[in-house]
Amino acid sequence: MGNVIITNISSLPKGNVSENVYKSDLGNISGIYTNDAPVKYLLSHIASVGGKTDKIIAVATQAANEAYDVFCKTIHDYSSDKNINEPSILKIPTSEQVLAETIQKIVTEINVNDHIYIDTTGGFRNSNYILMGVVRILEYSNIKLTKAVYSKYNRESPEDNSIVDVT
Repeated sequence: MGNVIITNISSLPKGNVSENVYKSDLGNISGIYTNDAPVKYLLSHIASVGGKTDKIIAVATQAANEAYDVFCKTIHDYSSDKNINEPSILKIPTSEQVLAETIQKIVTEINVNDHIYIDTTGGFRNSNYILMGVVRILEYSNIKLTKAVYSKYNRESPEDNSIVDVT
């Protein structure tokens, strides 16, 4: 039995980026890019209940390859800073033309007794369909979603930024 996080990697934003702070039930979580704050939250959540994250499945388009590299470094640094287990990160390449194949690749990486955590924040416009498809297939195999989150970003009122549980 393992703890697996699934996330869709977004392309890096153009121009200057700044660190954003998101409120959560675990305290403030900071992030610079789309996926880092919610995945950091999930890593900390799993550690807070005495677990360790075994694997992150990162779905990425070709346009998100550079972002994937930044994401891996961010997770490495966060794990070291928080003294929590650094999970392996498996990249699954995708495009909008191969959604079914992407879902199948993800499902083959999950075992029957795994606990599944999902960050629904990133990816291309319809990438959440990948996550919905994965969850549905896993439910047919009696594998339940443990937690799903996204980062709510409010440019006009940054104090309203938060990690939202959408489980």
